[in-house]
Amino acid sequence: MKLRDPQSGRGFFLDFVIVLLVGALAYLLYIRGRLDAYLPEAYASTTILAPAEPAGEADSGGPALQPIELGKLDRRFWPKQVSLRRSLEFPIVFEGKPSGFMTAPKGMLVSVVEVRAKEVVVQNGEATKTVAAGDTDILERAQALIHLNGAPPR
Repeated sequence: MKLRDPQSGRGFFLDFVIVLLVGALAYLLYIRGRLDAYLPEAYASTTILAPAEPAGEADSGGPALQPIELGKLDRRFWPKQVSLRRSLEFPIVFEGKPSGFMTAPKGMLVSVVEVRAKEVVVQNGEATKTVAAGDTDILERAQALIHLNGAPPR
């Protein structure tokens, strides 16, 4: 029995085809939005919604958005990111230890970790901070998510 010649290139071609097929499958799952179930939350794709227009400028043609209570908001309507309405200081964390502060400017997008009755826990990099709900646009984004999904607020 003759062994395969390592210089023949057949092994390389087979490896290339396997990598190509795995990449195509991953891309297919990504474009269908199913890859997020296999990724840690930090790497999952996010849909960023533009903040809703203020109540005075809202389009009168559509249904009015109902006020919502953050404490009773279903987790599926938590926005993944919110915009800051004012500048806030976040601790800089290096190797798990605070090593200073960073000022996040007004309008910066931060990730939502938890939603409470009147507060939102947000994350910027490794730093986590609890801020008042009024310092973010969480209500507008949550109302937009509820409105887009056609579900009444609880």
